Amino acid sequence: MTTARALRGPFDYRLPEELRGGVDVGSMLVVPFGRRQVLGVVVGLAESSEVANDKLLAPLRALELGVPVDLVALAEWIAAEYCSTIARALTLVLPPGAARRLSGRKRRAVARPRHLAVGSRSPSPPELSADQQAALEPILEALSERRGGTAAAARGHRLRKDEVYLRAAAAALAQGRGGIVLVPEIALTPQIVGRFIERFGETVAVLHSRLTPAQRYAEWRRLREGEAKVCVGPRSAVFAPIEQLGLIVVDEEHDASYKHEGDPRYDARDVAAERAARLGAVLLLGSATPRPESALRIPLSVLPRRVDGRPLPAVQVLDMREQSHGLHPLTSQALAEVRAQRGKAIVLLNRRGWSNFLSCRSCGRVWSCPHCDVALVLHRGGGFLACHHCGHREPAPSRCSACSSTSVGRHGAGTERLQHELESILDDGAFPVFRLDADVVTAGLSAGQAPTGAGLGEEDGVGALLRRSRQPAAGC
Repeated sequence: MTTARALRGPFDYRLPEELRGGVDVGSMLVVPFGRRQVLGVVVGLAESSEVANDKLLAPLRALELGVPVDLVALAEWIAAEYCSTIARALTLVLPPGAARRLSGRKRRAVARPRHLAVGSRSPSPPELSADQQAALEPILEALSERRGGTAAAARGHRLRKDEVYLRAAAAALAQGRGGIVLVPEIALTPQIVGRFIERFGETVAVLHSRLTPAQRYAEWRRLREGEAKVCVGPRSAVFAPIEQLGLIVVDEEHDASYKHEGDPRYDARDVAAERAARLGAVLLLGSATPRPESALRIPLSVLPRRVDGRPLPAVQVLDMREQSHGLHPLTSQALAEVRAQRGKAIVLLNRRGWSNFLSCRSCGRVWSCPHCDVALVLHRGGGFLACHHCGHREPAPSRCSACSSTSVGRHGAGTERLQHELESILDDGAFPVFRLDADVVTAGLSAGQAPTGAGLGEEDGVGALLRRSRQPAAGC
């Protein structure tokens, strides 16, 4: 496996007698490559080679648990579809950390990742509404008939779509098949994982980059050996090594995060469609705002009503141009009313940090990233300025380096500042304020370990939860 574009491969090797019978397509081998030993994946077996037999080298040893055959074929399709190399495409389907472990030693067992419950739990599955049942019927029919690549789109609200996902996954498991559930962000994983674990128990595995390498491999191995049959995760989970795959769910299919920016630049939605077509699995797309191409190409099932028939909340757009604080007075008043009623509130803000940018009030200088030419964001808790594009950091200034003025202005508000303001006006000990954004997660609080006070319906305490959102929050 060499990712250099000048060396595209595949390369021929002579299979020694001691490896015959144990090596097949998808097997991982340690092979000599020049002066190095590298990882190789078998993409085909042949009786002869165009290379002379005396010039063919033999693999040194085979590693355990290779790549499933269908994923090798999928990697070849990705390489052709996205103008990449087969080696780079194969890196997407390898076990986590495979390229760094060539010794062949077995890995030590590690504790499985812990998934805390998020949200209230129902004692039994809720009964389906008429529109949920109508949306589920063609999915169950496609599963029973094993129609490869059959696609359906569910348009509706979160809880209504989730129950359709759960019923479809249960039908696939009843047939002895597995399922993959894709979510656009890691932050959304604990919520949907909690629902799937509640319904299906230990048969659910999770794959995402917030896990340690050892945990990712342990979850991958559970899927590969058939111990787990359902995988939940962001776009990379589309390559989960599930045998007898029957269902692929793409939640919030309109989200742009399903596009991978590295090489190969794949779109997980298209890869899911291709894998479903190859394996005879059902592809289920879910979104409240589906992409136009999905709405036109795929049969659409609409879930028009909210849970229990509740009406949509009233929306009021507030003018923030004359406001010096992060909260509008009407927003503060509404949150105070929630506190008085001992309710709960969620405040969404699509910016991290304390201030969006700093400027010198004397000379007008704006602190910018030296690499990206964008304004640096102030993180007051850490005492630094950060670029949210490349990760550049520098200490927060106390004076301007251009004119030595100490009049440094802070502009805009992020989740850190908003949390501070909410605590100052709302936190009376019975109404705690919690923040959940990438800074909190990086500091060691994983997305599945939110404080219990922020759990929805888990206890009588109340709280406000701040979290990054791709959409600006009305009134904030």
